[in-house]
Amino acid sequence: LQFGGFGGGGGVYAFAGLPYGVLYGSKYQRDSSGNIQVTDAGLPIIGANGIIGNNSPDFQLGLANNITYKGFALGFVFDWKQGGDIYNLDNHYNWFYGTPKTTENREQRIVKGVYESTGKPNTTPITAQAWFQTVSNIDEAVIEKSTYIKLRSVSLSYTLGQSTLKGSPFK
Repeated sequence: LQFGGFGGGGGVYAFAGLPYGVLYGSKYQRDSSGNIQVTDAGLPIIGANGIIGNNSPDFQLGLANNITYKGFALGFVFDWKQGGDIYNLDNHYNWFYGTPKTTENREQRIVKGVYESTGKPNTTPITAQAWFQTVSNIDEAVIEKSTYIKLRSVSLSYTLGQSTLKGSPFK
Protein backbone atom coordinates (compact mmCIF):
# COMPACT_ATOMS: atom_id res chain seq x y z
CA LEU A 1 0.00 0.00 0.00
CA GLN A 2 1.59 3.28 -1.10
CA PHE A 3 1.18 6.32 1.17
CA GLY A 4 3.46 8.86 -0.51
CA GLY A 5 5.31 9.32 -3.78
CA PHE A 6 3.96 9.23 -7.30
CA GLY A 7 2.15 6.60 -9.31
CA GLY A 8 3.57 3.36 -7.97
CA GLY A 9 7.19 4.52 -8.13
CA GLY A 10 9.41 5.39 -5.21
CA GLY A 11 7.77 6.52 -2.01
CA VAL A 12 6.44 5.58 1.42
CA TYR A 13 4.84 2.14 1.58
CA ALA A 14 3.30 -0.25 4.08
CA PHE A 15 4.18 -3.90 3.57
CA ALA A 16 2.85 -6.82 5.60
CA GLY A 17 5.43 -7.88 8.18
CA LEU A 18 7.53 -4.71 7.89
CA PRO A 19 7.44 -1.53 10.01
CA TYR A 20 5.25 1.33 8.79
CA GLY A 21 7.09 3.91 6.73
CA VAL A 22 9.25 1.74 4.51
CA LEU A 23 10.80 3.73 1.66
CA TYR A 24 10.62 1.67 -1.51
CA GLY A 25 11.88 2.45 -4.98
CA SER A 26 14.53 1.93 -7.62
CA LYS A 27 18.02 1.08 -6.46
CA TYR A 28 21.49 1.24 -7.93
CA GLN A 29 22.34 -2.02 -9.66
CA ARG A 30 25.10 -3.66 -7.64
CA ASP A 31 27.40 -6.65 -8.03
CA SER A 32 27.64 -9.47 -5.48
CA SER A 33 30.16 -7.41 -3.45
CA GLY A 34 27.80 -4.42 -3.24
CA ASN A 35 29.65 -2.23 -5.75
CA ILE A 36 27.57 0.06 -7.95
CA GLN A 37 27.61 -1.21 -11.52
CA VAL A 38 28.09 1.19 -14.43
CA THR A 39 27.67 0.95 -18.18
CA ASP A 40 30.70 0.97 -20.47
CA ALA A 41 29.94 4.71 -20.85
CA GLY A 42 30.52 5.14 -17.08
CA LEU A 43 26.89 5.79 -16.08
CA PRO A 44 25.30 4.06 -13.07
CA ILE A 45 22.73 1.41 -13.91
CA ILE A 46 19.21 1.54 -12.51
CA GLY A 47 18.53 -1.70 -10.65
CA ALA A 48 15.38 -3.39 -9.46
CA ASN A 49 12.97 -1.82 -7.01
CA GLY A 50 13.46 -2.64 -3.35
CA ILE A 51 13.55 -1.21 0.15
CA ILE A 52 15.75 1.90 0.19
CA GLY A 53 15.06 3.26 3.67
CA ASN A 54 12.63 3.74 6.54
CA ASN A 55 11.20 7.07 7.63
CA SER A 56 10.55 5.94 11.22
CA PRO A 57 13.07 7.41 13.68
CA ASP A 58 14.87 5.35 16.32
CA PHE A 59 13.61 7.87 18.86
CA GLN A 60 12.39 11.43 19.32
CA LEU A 61 13.18 13.57 22.33
CA GLY A 62 12.17 17.03 23.44
CA LEU A 63 13.50 19.27 26.19
CA ALA A 64 11.67 22.35 27.41
CA ASN A 65 12.75 24.59 30.26
CA ASN A 66 11.99 27.96 31.80
CA ILE A 67 14.65 29.74 33.87
CA THR A 68 13.61 32.73 35.99
CA TYR A 69 15.69 35.36 37.75
CA LYS A 70 14.50 38.65 39.26
CA GLY A 71 11.46 39.05 37.07
CA PHE A 72 13.14 37.78 33.89
CA ALA A 73 12.22 34.45 32.34
CA LEU A 74 14.13 32.63 29.62
CA GLY A 75 12.34 29.72 28.00
CA PHE A 76 13.50 27.30 25.33
CA VAL A 77 12.48 24.10 23.58
CA PHE A 78 14.91 21.67 21.90
CA ASP A 79 13.84 18.81 19.60
CA TRP A 80 15.96 15.79 18.76
CA LYS A 81 15.07 13.19 16.16
CA GLN A 82 17.50 10.29 15.82
CA GLY A 83 17.42 7.94 12.84
CA GLY A 84 15.07 7.55 9.96
CA ASP A 85 15.36 8.54 6.34
CA ILE A 86 13.81 11.14 4.04
CA TYR A 87 12.84 10.52 0.42
CA ASN A 88 13.85 13.86 -1.14
CA LEU A 89 11.46 14.28 -4.07
CA ASP A 90 12.80 17.80 -4.70
CA ASN A 91 16.23 16.43 -5.61
CA HIS A 92 14.60 13.55 -7.47
CA TYR A 93 13.17 15.99 -10.01
CA ASN A 94 15.41 19.03 -9.75
CA TRP A 95 18.69 17.16 -10.30
CA PHE A 96 17.46 16.36 -13.81
CA TYR A 97 17.17 20.08 -14.59
CA GLY A 98 20.31 21.16 -12.73
CA THR A 99 18.60 23.59 -10.36
CA PRO A 100 19.72 22.56 -6.80
CA LYS A 101 22.91 23.97 -5.28
CA THR A 102 24.54 20.52 -5.45
CA THR A 103 24.50 20.76 -9.25
CA GLU A 104 26.72 23.87 -9.28
CA ASN A 105 29.79 21.64 -9.67
CA ARG A 106 29.67 21.02 -13.42
CA GLU A 107 33.03 19.25 -13.56
CA GLN A 108 33.30 15.79 -15.06
CA ARG A 109 33.29 12.95 -12.55
CA ILE A 110 34.01 9.26 -12.37
CA VAL A 111 31.31 7.18 -10.69
CA LYS A 112 32.76 4.99 -7.96
CA GLY A 113 31.77 1.55 -9.14
CA VAL A 114 32.61 -1.30 -11.47
CA TYR A 115 31.79 -1.97 -15.11
CA GLU A 116 28.88 -4.39 -15.46
CA SER A 117 30.58 -5.92 -18.49
CA THR A 118 33.99 -6.68 -16.92
CA GLY A 119 33.70 -6.20 -13.15
CA LYS A 120 36.76 -3.91 -13.27
CA PRO A 121 36.79 -0.48 -11.53
CA ASN A 122 35.21 2.34 -13.52
CA THR A 123 37.65 4.79 -15.11
CA THR A 124 35.31 6.52 -17.58
CA PRO A 125 34.57 10.19 -16.83
CA ILE A 126 31.04 11.47 -17.39
CA THR A 127 29.62 14.97 -17.53
CA ALA A 128 27.84 16.42 -14.51
CA GLN A 129 24.69 16.69 -16.62
CA ALA A 130 24.80 12.98 -17.48
CA TRP A 131 25.42 12.12 -13.81
CA PHE A 132 22.53 14.16 -12.40
CA GLN A 133 20.08 13.20 -15.14
CA THR A 134 20.87 9.51 -14.57
CA VAL A 135 20.74 9.49 -10.77
CA SER A 136 17.56 11.57 -10.77
CA ASN A 137 15.91 8.33 -11.93
CA ILE A 138 17.38 6.23 -9.10
CA ASP A 139 15.26 6.59 -5.96
CA GLU A 140 18.06 5.29 -3.72
CA ALA A 141 20.20 8.29 -4.73
CA VAL A 142 17.80 10.79 -3.12
CA ILE A 143 17.50 9.12 0.30
CA GLU A 144 18.81 11.36 3.08
CA LYS A 145 19.25 10.84 6.81
CA SER A 146 16.68 12.70 8.88
CA THR A 147 18.56 12.99 12.19
CA TYR A 148 18.56 16.48 13.68
CA ILE A 149 18.80 18.48 16.87
CA LYS A 150 17.16 21.87 16.66
CA LEU A 151 16.21 24.77 18.84
CA ARG A 152 12.46 24.97 18.23
CA SER A 153 11.74 28.13 20.21
CA VAL A 154 13.23 30.69 22.59
CA SER A 155 11.40 33.27 24.65
CA LEU A 156 12.51 36.05 26.94
CA SER A 157 10.06 37.86 29.17
CA TYR A 158 9.97 40.25 32.10
CA THR A 159 7.27 40.41 34.76
CA LEU A 160 6.38 43.90 35.92
CA GLY A 161 5.77 44.25 39.64
CA GLN A 162 2.47 45.41 41.18
CA SER A 163 3.95 48.79 42.08
CA THR A 164 4.87 49.46 38.45
CA LEU A 165 1.30 48.88 37.31
CA LYS A 166 -0.29 50.90 40.14
CA GLY A 167 -2.46 53.66 38.73
CA SER A 168 -2.57 52.09 35.22
CA PRO A 169 -5.59 50.38 33.66
CA PHE A 170 -3.67 47.03 33.77
CA LYS A 171 -3.76 44.58 36.66
